[in-house]
Amino acid sequence: MASPSYKNAAIIYNPVAGQRNVRSGIEQTIGRLAFAGWRTALYETTIEVGAEELARRAVADGAEIVVAAGGDGTINAVVNGIDVAKNPHVTLGVLPIGTANVWAREVGITSFPQLTGDFKNATDTLIHGVPMLADLGLAGDRYFLLWAGVGLDALITQEVHFELKRWAGGLAFAEAGVRAGLRYTGARVRVTLDNEVFENDAWFVAISNIRLYAHVPLAKNADVTDGLLDVHLFAGNTPPQYLKHMAGVLLGTHTQDPDVVYRQCRHIRIEAEPALPVHVDAEPVGNTPMTFAVVPRGLRVLVPREFIEA
Repeated sequence: MASPSYKNAAIIYNPVAGQRNVRSGIEQTIGRLAFAGWRTALYETTIEVGAEELARRAVADGAEIVVAAGGDGTINAVVNGIDVAKNPHVTLGVLPIGTANVWAREVGITSFPQLTGDFKNATDTLIHGVPMLADLGLAGDRYFLLWAGVGLDALITQEVHFELKRWAGGLAFAEAGVRAGLRYTGARVRVTLDNEVFENDAWFVAISNIRLYAHVPLAKNADVTDGLLDVHLFAGNTPPQYLKHMAGVLLGTHTQDPDVVYRQCRHIRIEAEPALPVHVDAEPVGNTPMTFAVVPRGLRVLVPREFIEA
């Protein structure tokens, strides 16, 4: 597949993403894109106007590619702003300058996600990369590209301190995880996976569209183009069970645990008593009950040629 050439591009820049000022890198990227024949407009988020609204404006202004310059949360906002159901021709590009940059690592845009501002490789992908039709997940009416989580991990996303995240990066999530895990006891859940129903006490449920969850290979069989979501239900309600699950994920043995249900499916319904928080791409989106579904090949996204050919 030939590399595309875009006449009209928009960069949605989140100036508070990541851990350092990267404006000079953004400007260098715009210069390289201009040299490659792109016309690029820069849209900068503010407290009043976020990335989702700016992506919506960029598409209305005629952007053929919308580049999310930020972290995975910025990508999520841009995807939802593009409104892929109405604008399937619009392509997503990524400049990974956020805290985690999991998508950039998943597809090989960068190998060092903690070192934000890898502009050379990311800009090379914009100029020389190839478009791929990627699956999207849908949580209620909210799209997600990476994953959705119900339970403890969603609680962690609610409790991360913004300033600590800016200063310490991914360590802020670890700190919030310790605080939340010490008091969290899970809930009774009813999980419908296509036509199977599971009822159990659970710590959390992970719904993955990609292999990595944070930077851990949780869903080893996930494929962003297979038309399926990979679901892990971690059963239990005691701290030892929680620690066992975490150790299993880190060691890669979690799928061998009888207290972990793993399925690939297209439709998921999760109910819980008490209600549990839900996040998509590390952004809180509400509480259970919630229905999830896959949107096969719903997003046109630029990735390195090597990712397509692997």
